Amino acid sequence: MALAEVLFRNAQYNEAMDQVNMALSIDTYRPHSNYVAGNIYRATGDYINAMESFGWAARSMEFRSAAFSQMSELALGKGKYSESNQLAGKALDYNKYNITALQVKAIIARKTGDNLRAVNTLSSLLAIDPLNHLAHYELSIHHDDYLLSEHFRSELSDQTYMELAVAYYNKGQEEEAKEILSTIDNTVAKLWLAYLEQTDTAQSARLLAESKTAPIKFVFPYRSETIPVLEWAAKQDTHWKFKYYRGKNRQSEATKLMSSCGADPDDAVFYLTRASMSSIDGSDALQDLQQAMNLSPERWRVWSELIMYHSKKGNYQNWPPKQIKNGLKIITLALHMQNSCSIIRNISRASIN
Repeated sequence: MALAEVLFRNAQYNEAMDQVNMALSIDTYRPHSNYVAGNIYRATGDYINAMESFGWAARSMEFRSAAFSQMSELALGKGKYSESNQLAGKALDYNKYNITALQVKAIIARKTGDNLRAVNTLSSLLAIDPLNHLAHYELSIHHDDYLLSEHFRSELSDQTYMELAVAYYNKGQEEEAKEILSTIDNTVAKLWLAYLEQTDTAQSARLLAESKTAPIKFVFPYRSETIPVLEWAAKQDTHWKFKYYRGKNRQSEATKLMSSCGADPDDAVFYLTRASMSSIDGSDALQDLQQAMNLSPERWRVWSELIMYHSKKGNYQNWPPKQIKNGLKIITLALHMQNSCSIIRNISRASIN
């Protein structure tokens, strides 16, 4: 099962299921195998098989609470509030600290108009996990004066909101997910919104166009849930950025996707990324490094990679000394700036203490 779990985490669902089926062919009722199968079925949208697999896994004490909480989320997504609430209760019977089950119960209480029960459930949840962002967001729905900014204070707060939106999406709560995504100003959030707003053709097309024109820096498309979004975007528009984002998410397809972009990209970061993959597909990175240099000769990282390339190849005689000196100057300046920032931070910490 270890290999199946690794493949599942890499979003290689077909390969993961092959491993699970091999295990199930030996022992059909093995709880661990069924639990992993349930996760795979859930990720691929197979509700019936997911519920059945989790049901078999729930026969084991080891997986009982986790399996019931998974089933409660699936039932919640189908709008089966009574069944979902019952399953969440079973999950809590065997683990009173089951965070997922408490979240489901809080959402169901709100959806059914039992606000007092919802708030009490959220209080119990926060007593266990004071930093639970979904609980804080739910409380902000119940209380208009609840300040989320006091509880969402991470360095990359937009990623906290992204994680929250994906959590609601996984529970089948698309309206809450869209509400959260609309407050995030980043490319992946816009792609998600475009994907979820497909019924509104004009809105979806506008968001897709905005994500296409946005720069590729600080774009983190690494969540497995984002894969269908990126695949959909690539079908709507063949722009190189969508292939690039898919390549960053799917390592097994990365070289093929990056190669298919050809010379269309106009960002040095893309060519540095593709050059770094040359050891995987056996290609020569020089052309990509030179293109990165043409696009951004002022970036120290471009110079560093190009110098390292020639150093490994032993091509010193083919590279003009003037270019080497210019590159080293830029790299040295960047290192000095990093050291200066480090010194400033240390001074600041010392003054605070």
